[in-house]
Amino acid sequence: MRCRVSEEYFKEVYRADPVNARKQPEAVYLDYALGRRGLAAEKWNGLVATTLKGLPRDISRLLNARLWKLANRALGEWAKDNSVRAFDEKPLRTWAEKLEKARAQDPGDGSKITSFLDEADSELSALIQKRGLPLL
Repeated sequence: MRCRVSEEYFKEVYRADPVNARKQPEAVYLDYALGRRGLAAEKWNGLVATTLKGLPRDISRLLNARLWKLANRALGEWAKDNSVRAFDEKPLRTWAEKLEKARAQDPGDGSKITSFLDEADSELSALIQKRGLPLL
């Protein structure tokens, strides 16, 4: 199964943040979240493909789902108006660098990548919850 960014998920995130909705039209938000403005989703797609290359199929399937869940959650928050979003591009770059490092150090069983995902998901959740928003 191939995972991707999810427009339906992004619409749900948009509706759950009335502060952002007052500042940013949904169409603009979706353009950023879906990668029509900026290259975040496109870059993540390449990073995921590189990360999963050569891993056993069962591990690759599990990690693929987790990587895209992280991507959707991160891009869903990052795409918001600059004045309200929980973070700028720096955490996105940091997570991409950490993922590349985890892949390079992974012994082929996905353990280093899984550790990265646990850490990044925790960091991202904290940033979103700090704004008082639900984790979707």
